[in-house]
Amino acid sequence: MEYRGAHVIPLAVSFAMMTLLTFLALRGSCRHARTGVAGDGIPHRAWIVVLRHRWWIVAGFTTFVFLAANNLLVRGIAPGKWDVDGQFYPYFVLVADHARSARLVTWDPWTQGGLPAMGDPQLGALSPLTNAFGLVFGGTSRGFVAYWLFVWWLGGAGILLLARHLRAPAWGACIVALGFLFNGVYTGNAQHTPWIAAYSFLPLVVWRLDRAIQDGSRLAAGEAGALWGLSALAGYPAVVLITAGFCSLWALGRVACADDSPPAAPASRKSRTTHAIVSLVVMAAVGLLILAPTYLAFFYEGAGSNPRVGTLDRATALRDPLPPPALVTVASPYMAALNAENQGLVWPESNYSMVDVYVGVTVVVFALFALVRRRTVAWRWWILGIALCALSAAVGSHLPVRGWLYDWAFPTRFFRHTAVFRLHFMFGLCVLALMGTRDFQEDLRSGARRVSRWFVGATAVSAVAAALAVDPFLGSAWESIVPPTLMRFGHLHLAMIWLGLTGIVAVGLLLRPPQRAAVIPVLLMWLAGADALLTSRLGVSRVLGYFDEADRWRALDAAHSGSLDLRDNGWRREETACPRETDGDSRPRTRCRRNDQLITKVPVLEGYATEWNPRHFATVDDVSLRRAATRPPRH
Repeated sequence: MEYRGAHVIPLAVSFAMMTLLTFLALRGSCRHARTGVAGDGIPHRAWIVVLRHRWWIVAGFTTFVFLAANNLLVRGIAPGKWDVDGQFYPYFVLVADHARSARLVTWDPWTQGGLPAMGDPQLGALSPLTNAFGLVFGGTSRGFVAYWLFVWWLGGAGILLLARHLRAPAWGACIVALGFLFNGVYTGNAQHTPWIAAYSFLPLVVWRLDRAIQDGSRLAAGEAGALWGLSALAGYPAVVLITAGFCSLWALGRVACADDSPPAAPASRKSRTTHAIVSLVVMAAVGLLILAPTYLAFFYEGAGSNPRVGTLDRATALRDPLPPPALVTVASPYMAALNAENQGLVWPESNYSMVDVYVGVTVVVFALFALVRRRTVAWRWWILGIALCALSAAVGSHLPVRGWLYDWAFPTRFFRHTAVFRLHFMFGLCVLALMGTRDFQEDLRSGARRVSRWFVGATAVSAVAAALAVDPFLGSAWESIVPPTLMRFGHLHLAMIWLGLTGIVAVGLLLRPPQRAAVIPVLLMWLAGADALLTSRLGVSRVLGYFDEADRWRALDAAHSGSLDLRDNGWRREETACPRETDGDSRPRTRCRRNDQLITKVPVLEGYATEWNPRHFATVDDVSLRRAATRPPRH
């Protein structure tokens, strides 16, 4: 898919602005480095103001890069694709119309002859966040885009808050937040809105849970539970439940493993154990109380109308794994983009939106640095172990872990996309990277060259491994099936980001310690921003539709009806929301994957529910029943 100047020009402008800001920051850094710095490496005078507000500055920088990378959505030039277009934009309109009428969604009479809606977790009928955006923006595509971008951005905000709790430097929080915001989940599955609506809460939940374990705060534990429960009201259930498992392992690690850095855990293991148990109990109690109305309604009202109420057979539960060769995407998002461009040609065993584990170059390097810099800290290896457990489950039948979970963890029998476990693997890398940036900041302030060589080694090893991983996909063998623009961006990403990081490290070693402490963090922030912008360009075809589909969204806005009264359309009925060719009264050739009826409020017999119901389609495929349901007279 070619976006020409509509995407390239804004990215160029964003690069220019980032470069200008970096130049000004470096100029000021070098000037203050020449005039003197405090003993701990903190510049004097004017830089005190910057340091005082550094968290707000990095939050603004992160938000700027995020909006610049998503400029096509912000400007309304290109809409979301796949499930965003067919399901979650119309669902948002339905929730918004009810919110404007001071009502909650309980029943959907416009889809498939009527469906229970309150119990569908992905719809967000009872989500305060979804209803709030619907109330403010109304049932419009712009309102949905605002909601979509907000829940996406929330993941980066959560990383910033978690980073501050873990005492990572502000610049380190910025580069990890950018890596998290443009990891393989968001650039691969952002069009599956419930996935990111649940995933973005993960850093926030862990932040409050860790605070509760460290301080023994019941309030923080309750906040963790409230955030977890809130994520379940409009989030993908598998992500929500895996997050609960991740938090349990996190708490167990806090009890079993010592950490070498603040916030310090209670000295007594008995105290740590008590705090962890009480925090998990409070979190679970509050979270279950919040999500109970939706999930109880799901199992009660969904029986007979939603096949997802039942468990899956083993073969279905192990579908869509993360192919082990796809781990090369940790080096570059180019391979995942190549796979998507060719409809899963590279790794055909899985959906091509679920084979990307890229989390940013700087995140990978700092995660490795965190492990080698302090090799005896058990807590860091525990985090790596949790991440690898998630990864081993994500690869499905290639390892036995997912099968064990299916056999012994009953809730996992409802999970239908094995690659969903990769989400928490990438979050684990981000946590390690935050610890690595904290160590690197200490090294910068101390000026110790011996420790700096650990980071040089981590960078060199990562860069060589990345080059070896990416090189086979950039060769002439792919030229016949790879669009030239995509291959150029693949080369550009590899050269600019990996060589750029190596160059930054080399330049930093040539500088005096005061200059190094001022210059290196600014350059790393610029590099992380550039990485995010290029990654968004490589992943755009998996998130956004073509430009002409934006006209369709504008037409739907014009045809939108906010009325919830079926009589307002004269009891009109249609067979389907999809305009397509049919042969008289014969069965349509493909199933409809749109829910435009939720926007226009014209009921249809065949819509795009979150799960196909074979009983309903037996009615749809019967000509006599279909005519009786949709054509007058209907008696």
